[in-house]
Amino acid sequence: MHIFLDTEYTDEEVPFLISFGLVAGAAPVDTLYVELTDTWHRADCSPFVRATVLPALMGGSYASDSTAARVRVQAWVDALPGEHEVVTDFPEIDMRLFRDWLGTSHWPKNLAASARRLDTAGLPAGEVRDAARDAIEQHQQQWGAHNALADADRLRTVYAAVIAAGCDPFGGAGPNRGR
Repeated sequence: MHIFLDTEYTDEEVPFLISFGLVAGAAPVDTLYVELTDTWHRADCSPFVRATVLPALMGGSYASDSTAARVRVQAWVDALPGEHEVVTDFPEIDMRLFRDWLGTSHWPKNLAASARRLDTAGLPAGEVRDAARDAIEQHQQQWGAHNALADADRLRTVYAAVIAAGCDPFGGAGPNRGR
């Protein structure tokens, strides 16, 4: 099963993890969203993050310190049946931040240690690209941009649209073989 991951972080130069969203399954969808309270400070944030990401944080029961959040991640992934592979649109930062934060001692045994890139850049023009674009626009209208849970769910929706069109979500164009 694929687990779609998105993160929000303080700055591209020196990123600290602010929040992450995990989305698994097709229907029903299982989600986990966490806003970390002990990994970053407002002063660490770029002007863009202060203006765009921080206002999208939901607080309340989603806010957690790292110790409690690590337990939640392990329990959530362990409760999902089977083995899991992480899918993200930016593994160089999303997976690195998530993996570094979670640490090897808390890494779920049924979760792959690397991530696959959801690649829509090479999709053929026409119906497939339109479906992916429509999924992105729908999520941005509903949630706005730069909420990690909404963005992880957007990845899941785009993945489903690409698969439904018979294309490879990890390589762009062409028929989907052996996903």
